[in-house]
Amino acid sequence: MPQNLDPNAPKTKKDRELGSCHWWMLYFSNTAYTEADTAFHRIIHGLFTGYSMVRRFLSRPLIQRSGQFSLRYVLVVPFVMLVLAVMLVGWMSVWNGQTAVNEVTRQLRNEVTVRVQQNLRTYLKTPHVVNQINADAIRLGHLDVADTTGLGRHFWRQIQLFDPVISIALGRPSGDFIGVGRPGNDVFPALRLGLAGQETGGRFYSFALDSEGDREGDPAIGSVYDPRSRPWYEKATQAGKATWSEIYTDFADPRLVITASQPIYDADGNLQAVLATDLLLSQINNFLRTTKIGRNGQTFIVEASGAL
Repeated sequence: MPQNLDPNAPKTKKDRELGSCHWWMLYFSNTAYTEADTAFHRIIHGLFTGYSMVRRFLSRPLIQRSGQFSLRYVLVVPFVMLVLAVMLVGWMSVWNGQTAVNEVTRQLRNEVTVRVQQNLRTYLKTPHVVNQINADAIRLGHLDVADTTGLGRHFWRQIQLFDPVISIALGRPSGDFIGVGRPGNDVFPALRLGLAGQETGGRFYSFALDSEGDREGDPAIGSVYDPRSRPWYEKATQAGKATWSEIYTDFADPRLVITASQPIYDADGNLQAVLATDLLLSQINNFLRTTKIGRNGQTFIVEASGAL
């Protein structure tokens, strides 16, 4: 068998050098292809192709018959080295450019995240602050959970101080409910008082309010309403402390809301009432839409359940 076809035949020095060079070309070209784009891969491949050419040229005799340097080496070797230098500079430029772009992108993402978090903390903190103010007023005796007239006027004044809030309400274990809210349609542009329980026969009554917060005119009568079966009431009684409800559809208006609720207990640990303050989900959505992230970036808020 000829020596050059025998896989077990000893390899010449030239074969070993070329084989080693080709192995490193394959390794680095594969690494570059997986870590950068096609252009980056071509630059690395060109570098090692040039390196292979130089190895082949340098492995040949430098002195010919006349004892002088070959013109081929004098012309080719400097040219190849120049090409390698240019390609190396290009590779370094691409690498540094990608690193700079990635760093700017990371900083922009972090800045947007911090800004969104700060605004959301302020926005989502407001309902709990409202509930805590009312809870303190009840414990101090400034508010009576059974006084629907006094609660209605208090909620009417309070909701005008907190713009993000669309409803402030209270539900009792007896099934009574009172709240003041901002309607989500053009039929009732002013604040409305909502009542349900023994006074209304269990149905939901919606009253217009005058400039002093008192009921005005006949109510709009809705269907049966029991606060004890609402998501915000159930969530608060189960948790036994201030909490958030899941996103649900408002009873008075077909809109998505989320409610901060807080139970109130007497000195013996008996449940007196559950306070509730609503936020409109579309307001959070509008805020996220106004947050600019480059040309095509978008911001999402994900619940613990995975829902957007």
